[in-house]
Amino acid sequence: MFILGTVSDGLRGLGFPEVICFTVGYTFLLIYLSINDIFHIADAMKVKGLDLETKNPCRLMKSLARLMIPTIITIVRRAMTMMAVLQMRGFSASKQRQRKNPPKFDFGDGIFLIGGLIILGSALAGRLGWLSSATGQRH
Repeated sequence: MFILGTVSDGLRGLGFPEVICFTVGYTFLLIYLSINDIFHIADAMKVKGLDLETKNPCRLMKSLARLMIPTIITIVRRAMTMMAVLQMRGFSASKQRQRKNPPKFDFGDGIFLIGGLIILGSALAGRLGWLSSATGQRH
């Protein structure tokens, strides 16, 4: 935890603006807290008898999916507290700047979106067993 403050202090010493120093420091803090939450949730899962399988990659992915849902819920719960702390420090969501060039949805974005939807649909079809029944192979 000591390193988190020294990174921000080092950036201040190099002459970076305070906003950048605070953002980098806060990013490291959030990464540290999120990893800490993951370990706490994994320990709680072990107490309940749900152990993470690390030798088989397929089982590892299934175990990580079980781990990510409580982790996401924990991180989202922390969001309200973080928002209040940031507002007290002077960073407010109401002061949004106008962009000179607003983002546009172009051809590359469309391809990326379609690819994501195809991957999502394939994963859903595989999970529901539609792909294995279409080929005639049942497990």
